[in-house]
Amino acid sequence: MPRRRTIFSIGYNYHIYNRAVAENQLFLNEDNYLFFLEKMRLFLLPIGKILAYCLMPNHYHILMKLTEPTLSTAMQRLALSYTVPFNHFFGRSGHLFQGRFQAKHVTDTQYMVHLSRYIHLNPKTANLVKNAENWKYSSLLEYYGMRVDEMVSTDVILNILADTDKISLQKMQQEYRKFMDSWDPAYMDFKQK
Repeated sequence: MPRRRTIFSIGYNYHIYNRAVAENQLFLNEDNYLFFLEKMRLFLLPIGKILAYCLMPNHYHILMKLTEPTLSTAMQRLALSYTVPFNHFFGRSGHLFQGRFQAKHVTDTQYMVHLSRYIHLNPKTANLVKNAENWKYSSLLEYYGMRVDEMVSTDVILNILADTDKISLQKMQQEYRKFMDSWDPAYMDFKQK
């Protein structure tokens, strides 16, 4: 396999994603989602802040700010620690993920805010739920203040969106909800500057 071109550096943000091989599913039941979240806590929190995530039936998105440069090792451990029990439980063998994870360096703060919205809207866009907050396998509920999970660091994106840290967390969460509601599904092509 060719070497990865992305260099992972401390203090930088990355959009991390991968999907299941072929037409397979990564998550077949609630226990699968919860087990993957447990593995995210175990392997990703020691190397950075999770800013946003969404687990979908056949893929996932994670937005992270690194505090350690060991993302490749952590993601390899995450994938392996999920795949081996998954294969054993469901009586399957072989690869579960479509190659190694993908990662894009996120350099523009406004792009990062829009990316968080894109990540959180995945279940609604895929018609899995009518309202994005009805999907419990994403960090949107933390952004709305409807659930507390210390795995997710909402402060970075909420402060960028609010353009100040002088308003209350509740007000920032309300602003994020307005931001989510302002999404135009006809405009799906947003790019980093």
